[in-house]
Amino acid sequence: MATLAAAGLPMIQRRNDGATVATQRLCRELGIGLFFDGPDDLAAQLRDAAAMQRLRQRVWQVREHFCFDRHVPQLVEFFRQVIACAQPAVRSVA
Repeated sequence: MATLAAAGLPMIQRRNDGATVATQRLCRELGIGLFFDGPDDLAAQLRDAAAMQRLRQRVWQVREHFCFDRHVPQLVEFFRQVIACAQPAVRSVA
């Protein structure tokens, strides 16, 4: 999913209304998914050029959410907090 989104490609998924599907939830929240009920429904949606253009534009707008570099500052801060919490315990053992 991350590779497709980072490339600006919409996520095509079978509609799973009523089920807990993390990728579907995220795609709905970000507006980057195409959800279909069957082959005919999928084909009809894919033929809707205006809707496909809007969907591609939306994915392109949020693609950075799926790039590792965007999350580095938060990860570094998290690791610093973990290290800071662990240091007293390590010192007391030594």
